[in-house]
Order: sequence, then structure tokens, then C-alpha cells
Amino acid sequence: KGIVELVTNLNYETVRGFTMWDWIRQRYQVYGYDGAEEIENSIYRAVTERNIRFVLFKPFYEGTDKYLTNVAEYERTFNSLKERLEPHDMKLGKTNSVTEFHIGNFRLAILCLGVAVASVYLFNSVFKLHNNIGKILYVLSLGAFFAPFVSRNLSEKLFALCAAVAFSGIAVYYFMSMIKKIKSSKKELTTSKMIFSSSIVLIVTCLISLAGAAFIVAILSDVKYMIELDIFRGVKIAQLLPFGVYLLILILQFINDNVVENNLKTIVSPIAKVLNANIKVYYILLAGILAVVGYIYIARTGHETNVQPSNIELIVRNFLENILIARPRTKEFLMAFPAIFAAVFAANKKIPFVTEAFMLIGVIGTSSIINTFCHIRTPLYLSIDRTLISMCFGIIIGSIAIIILNGIYKIITNMQERLK
Repeated sequence: KGIVELVTNLNYETVRGFTMWDWIRQRYQVYGYDGAEEIENSIYRAVTERNIRFVLFKPFYEGTDKYLTNVAEYERTFNSLKERLEPHDMKLGKTNSVTEFHIGNFRLAILCLGVAVASVYLFNSVFKLHNNIGKILYVLSLGAFFAPFVSRNLSEKLFALCAAVAFSGIAVYYFMSMIKKIKSSKKELTTSKMIFSSSIVLIVTCLISLAGAAFIVAILSDVKYMIELDIFRGVKIAQLLPFGVYLLILILQFINDNVVENNLKTIVSPIAKVLNANIKVYYILLAGILAVVGYIYIARTGHETNVQPSNIELIVRNFLENILIARPRTKEFLMAFPAIFAAVFAANKKIPFVTEAFMLIGVIGTSSIINTFCHIRTPLYLSIDRTLISMCFGIIIGSIAIIILNGIYKIITNMQERLK
């Protein structure tokens, strides 16, 4: 509380500092490095991704308690750091304090209104409310315009969270609807058409998520979030709720797809249908794998986590970080985005359960994109580059996945025909 009052009285004329804790200074010759490269990586990330402008430098450790006295290694570290910061238009020297900035209540009110309308659109789309009730909800959403004038601080947090969930949900609704069309179609797509269709679905899905990210960035565009005097604390729930949207869409529009409008009976009926269904062994195995992936995903989400990446993953991350302007998120380009391609393939081949399982993994991507922009301290260009790079990598890996899956599918089909 004291530091908040002090910074406020200083008109926010401050800079974010980075203390080199002992555990950072002990990262000498780790992950296969010959020197202090990982310590350099920590400083680089702090400056480029966390808006750090002042580093409280301390000598490195060689081991756990012995200071590193090799002057050449310190020179190499700082020379390398300067070279890596140049593409970001940053250099070592004197820094300037943060400029105080806030958005007015009127602008925030317009943003809140936009988020409310998007939320109603998602609700109406999922529950197929195309009658007067849906129209009434749109009218009621106009009340969101007055929220900032009643409680600005609460409005910032609440509508940023709503934007994260609503636009992620709309993105999920879009790609599930497109995959449903492919699954329902009697026409089978060729490999090239599957890749093309998957790419379009992924690109549009990412654009919808980016629209939500734009709302969040605009709503939280305030100096207090930039220097982290205040933090958007809805990260975990914003990552989890889209899975609830997925479940509702799955029940109402996949299992119960013949109903024009939904009510309580049409929601309960397909649930009973699922509970009474015959379960194959590979369904259980796939569900177990999804459960493990889900646990790791949830545990590693948020500002703080007890589940750390493996050494191999960290080495790969460092490699990508050194060759790209922004490191793409692993769960996006290796899991979520290729999963959308795999879901399109499974839908095209009319494979039950597998389509739904891959769509579930795809949900991770929509919320992950928005989560990237929830960290207001990170420069906007870096978040945009990270998302675009992830999308491009996802398209490449997804295309390869479809080719491989198609080959496996042909082998299994031929084996089944021979066994008849």
C-alpha cells in the first residue's frame, strides 16, 4: 500500500527494476551452455517482455556460493545483450521514467458496451436464441455503457475478463461451427483442400481472438497496469471458462444438433445420451491423455506456477528466442493450432470422438492468444509478433500432421479391408 501511494504521489514517474536474485545468478553453465548465457537470457526477457528499465546487477555465481571472476565472460554477456536488444530499439544507458497515462470514462464506456454486445452474441449463438429474448438481451447490454461511471476500477477488471471469455468463446464457436459443417458434409475433401480449409479456419479463429485482445489492451491501457501497480487477476479463469463454452456447444450443437432452439429439456437430454453411450477402450485412453494434458495446462497457467518446463523445452525455447524477434508459445504452435487441423481431418473422415477431442485441444489456442495480451507490461508489437509466428508455425505443423494422419488412415483402412 505504501509503495502505491508513493508512486501515485510522484505522478507515476518511475521505472520498473529487476533484481538479480541468487537463483538467477547461479544459472552459470546450465542447459548445455558454456558460460552465463542463461543469465543473459533472464535479463533479456526482463527488459524486452516485462518492461524492465533498471537492472540491479550483481556478480554471477560459479556453483552455489563462489563468485565468477572471469572478466571476459561478463564482457561477452553484456556485448551479446546489447546486440540482442538492438532489434527492439533498446540500448544500455540512461533511462526515462514512465509517462502517466489513463483513458477517459467515456472511452472505457464504449469499450464496455462493445464487450457486452459480444457477450450477448456468444450467448445467443450457443443457445440458439434467435427470438425476442435474444433481442431483449441486446437491449439490456446497452446498460454496460454506464458501468465505468458507477465503478471504474471494477469495470476495468470485470469487462477485461468478459472480453477474454467472450471473444475466446466466439472463436471457439466459429471453428467448431466450421468443423461441424465439414463433418455434416457428404463430400470428402482432398488432402490439399483439408489443409487449405484448416488454414482458413485457423487464421479466422486467430483474428477473432486478436479482436478480443484489442479490447483487453484498450480497457487495461493505464499506467498502473503498465508498471504493475495493479494486475489483471483473471488469467486462470479466463483460460478455463472457454472450455465451458466448448462443452455447451458440444452438447447443444453437436450431440443435439437437430433442435432449432434450446430449453432445459434439450440440454439434459443429450447429457443422458452421452452417459448411456457405449464407451470404447481407446476413448478411455484418449480421455486419460487429455486429462494429463489438461492438468499440465491449468497448472502452468497464470502469473505464478509450480509446474516448470522441462530442460529440453527450455533449450528449445532459448533457441527460438535467439533466432526470432518473439518466441512463439509452445502450447499454441505445437498443440492447439495443429489440433484444429487434426479436427478438420477427423471431421472429414467422419471419425467420432476423435474430432471432439482435437477440438477440445484447439480451445487452448484461443484463450492462449488472449492471455498473451493480458500482460500489459509486454510491448504490443512483441505480443502481435508472437501470435503471428505461432500461427505460421501452427499452419506448417498442422499441414504436416494432416499428411501424416492421412497416411495412417489409409494404412488402417487397407488393413481393415484385408481382414474382412
